[in-house]
Amino acid sequence: MRANLNEQSHDDGDCDDNEYSDDDADDLSSKVKYGHIRFCHVRLYSIEGWNMKTGVLATGELGYSVGRIYISLTWFIAEDSAGSVQLATLGRFLLRSSFNMWELGMALDY
Repeated sequence: MRANLNEQSHDDGDCDDNEYSDDDADDLSSKVKYGHIRFCHVRLYSIEGWNMKTGVLATGELGYSVGRIYISLTWFIAEDSAGSVQLATLGRFLLRSSFNMWELGMALDY
């Protein structure tokens, strides 16, 4: 099985700390000052697992990251054991890429 990881990102940074204030707002009666606001870059991922013998897509996942947290959105399995290979491969990628957390979603009764 061959695995592909496709990443789309607008910025390669992690999280930025910024100071914001709307002191220049036109409506002085609704002036609000913001303290320390932290922004993390969001990245989208498409993970694919292909059966090398048949050339058919065997498993896949869509997910995203915010800073150093990866969140699994949805996934599918088209062949037995393909999901296990996908999870192991993605886990290894996340570990090597210094992610701090992997959110697998809500608990489901199987």
